[in-house]
Amino acid sequence: MFSRLLGRRQPPVGAQIPDHAAPTELWRERGRVGAINMALLTELDQPLLLEHGSLNFRRAGRVSDIAATGVLPSRGSFGAAGGRTPPKAEAGVALVITLILLAVITFMAVTFLVVSRTEKGAVNQTSEQTMAEGAANGGTEMALAQMLSTSIAFTNQFSSGLLVSTNFINAMGFQKNIGSITNASYNYPDGTFVTGNDFLQNQVNQMILPRPPVFVSTNRSGNFPLEFRYYLDLNRNGRYDTNGLLPVINPAGGFYDTNGNQMAAIIPGNTISNSLVGDPEWVGILEKPGFPHSATNRN
Repeated sequence: MFSRLLGRRQPPVGAQIPDHAAPTELWRERGRVGAINMALLTELDQPLLLEHGSLNFRRAGRVSDIAATGVLPSRGSFGAAGGRTPPKAEAGVALVITLILLAVITFMAVTFLVVSRTEKGAVNQTSEQTMAEGAANGGTEMALAQMLSTSIAFTNQFSSGLLVSTNFINAMGFQKNIGSITNASYNYPDGTFVTGNDFLQNQVNQMILPRPPVFVSTNRSGNFPLEFRYYLDLNRNGRYDTNGLLPVINPAGGFYDTNGNQMAAIIPGNTISNSLVGDPEWVGILEKPGFPHSATNRN
């Protein structure tokens, strides 16, 4: 159908191609002739794709328009923008470059998130280790100060005996509606456990060697309540062995009077007592030791 000027559209199914139409010469250039069977394309009335030299032109119209006027549009009038249609080899380059850049950016973003999360975990771990080391050093210094104070008080550097950590607990029990650092006890004067707002007030009052409220579930039966584990059971006897000034217990389970005689019950003012060492007691440390216990300042 064409010699140099090609029509890319195929005739529709069922179209009759006449064989009487002669080629129409369109142009001559450097000894080359471009011709097209205008009568055939006019009858088929199909869009036309023209190739002229190394350039591709597409006319947005019908060949019937060319046949009716007998004028071929200029090269600049071809195409939607009147310019050159990109070669097929260059059509997907921009998409490939965009996908590559998107993959690189995504990889960098994921790497940044992973590194940030790792650094955050490392900072938290370092902070926890620093606080634990500070607490251990504080306990060591407190023990040294206690031994030194005993030696100074009795002018004997060897007067210190067995020592364990202890809490400050008011022997008179917790007094209601009193906000004082000396009003620290988990029991009322009658021995019952503090509850409600009194329990919260007691936590605020815990400033001197505080006893943290640690309640644990042991390996006992589920019928037992949570255990207030404020001590370390070194001798594994399953109960708390208290510390401090206590009455001396005789082998029969009773006590001694001031003359050394055994008696069944304690007689105030006539009972031998001694400073005894029992189980070590956990000493709580607040996140901000200089401030009272609160929702943002816990043990």
